[in-house]
Amino acid sequence: MAAHFFSALQANDNHWPVENGGPLFLLPPLSNVSIGHLETVFPVEYRKEMLRFIYCHQGWGLHIERQSNMYCTVLNCICIRIHGEGPDGGQDNACSPGRKWIRDHGGAVTIPTWGKAWLLQFVAPISPLILQLREELHTQAYNEINWKKYAIFEDLYFAHLLIQDLVWDSIYIFTEPFLTRWPFNNLRKKALEITLKHIHYEDENSRYITYHVLCMLACWVEDPFGDYFKKHLARLPDYI
Repeated sequence: MAAHFFSALQANDNHWPVENGGPLFLLPPLSNVSIGHLETVFPVEYRKEMLRFIYCHQGWGLHIERQSNMYCTVLNCICIRIHGEGPDGGQDNACSPGRKWIRDHGGAVTIPTWGKAWLLQFVAPISPLILQLREELHTQAYNEINWKKYAIFEDLYFAHLLIQDLVWDSIYIFTEPFLTRWPFNNLRKKALEITLKHIHYEDENSRYITYHVLCMLACWVEDPFGDYFKKHLARLPDYI
């Protein structure tokens, strides 16, 4: 009986799919990384359902039952805009209250560290949409932003101790100048090469689906037209 039960749940390609719709930070990065390929990878009905999921859970927190936070609100607002909606577009003008919440809480600059990774780590070619988003999501000129601002209360698991902030700032101030200069910059370069090698191992072992979005981003940074990135694109419908 057990064998019949599990075989009935098995998909056509022999894997066992599972629903993981609670977190609200998994879907938006898919659109952010695959921008320029959305119409090729996702049929129009896929894109409609992606947006419908976002609209149905507005008040974006880490999970559908959590209160709004900066991380998920910024990512979901960007996702809606990438899918073609205007600054005040979306179901029930979803972008407008989301943008107001972001600006009322200090702007996207207060997004926590893992959000800054998406917004700052690597920059795509500047497009009119990127310039518009910079104006919509920030409360000051983009080139004047101090990205060292810390996350707001809604995004903190625990409040930062003063000594903790002092240690982090001191490490950054005293080590970053060395790590960006020879010979220490070679050490950083070597570390990144080794990390990327492990990412390719993981991709090949998982057939390009484990930790999909982060690995996909790394492959895009390495070569946006390379085979590794294209293999990730091919698995997006399965990841959805």
